[in-house]
Amino acid sequence: MREQNYTIPINEAYEVYDGCPICRLYQKLEADSLSYVMGAAMMEPDVRIETNRFGFCKEHFPKMQAMQKKLPLALMLESYLADLKALCDLDYEKVSKREFPSIAEKFTLAADGCFVCNQIETRLSHCCSNIVYLWEREQEFRDKTARQTTFCPTHLAKLLSCAQSELPKKLIGPFFRAHCEVAKRELVPLCEDISKFCKSFDHRFAGIPMGEERSAVERTIAYLTGGQSK
Repeated sequence: MREQNYTIPINEAYEVYDGCPICRLYQKLEADSLSYVMGAAMMEPDVRIETNRFGFCKEHFPKMQAMQKKLPLALMLESYLADLKALCDLDYEKVSKREFPSIAEKFTLAADGCFVCNQIETRLSHCCSNIVYLWEREQEFRDKTARQTTFCPTHLAKLLSCAQSELPKKLIGPFFRAHCEVAKRELVPLCEDISKFCKSFDHRFAGIPMGEERSAVERTIAYLTGGQSK
């Protein structure tokens, strides 16, 4: 079995039939990455070098703060701010013109990406590769896939892209079809509801009470951004 440490969380995510299983994997990977960086790893010089280099995005800084572990966060901020101060202390009269753009970028929060986002993305790519592997070789996993309630567009795209590069040519079409059939379970009713919502503004339908379509806009945005649409 390829990379057992990734297939275990994959199977756990696919044994729940409510929402996008890749979103569930993402949430677990995010929690693991946050716990890692806010734990003993923050004391490791190599990790501090990486956090100084990548920083953290506007989404993950508040999540780190909410973990109520102020010392690890303060240590990271201490070295991060020191790097920013060092940039301010440069002798800019002697800096060459070609260096200015890269220096300017370093002042931007997570200019080269976010340390947590990068960890998640790397691990999620491994997960997608293993999902394709499991789908190709295990009928039980294909059955789990068929019972899913949806795949959000972002993660469906990642799976389909991975399948194109890793599956034999004869299986790419069946993989696409199987996953798009699952995605349609949420997409089709959303299409119907958003159309009904739009029609509700037509004078010909004035006075007709709205049902599920009342929340169609919110649910569609949630679906398109990887959230729960229900």
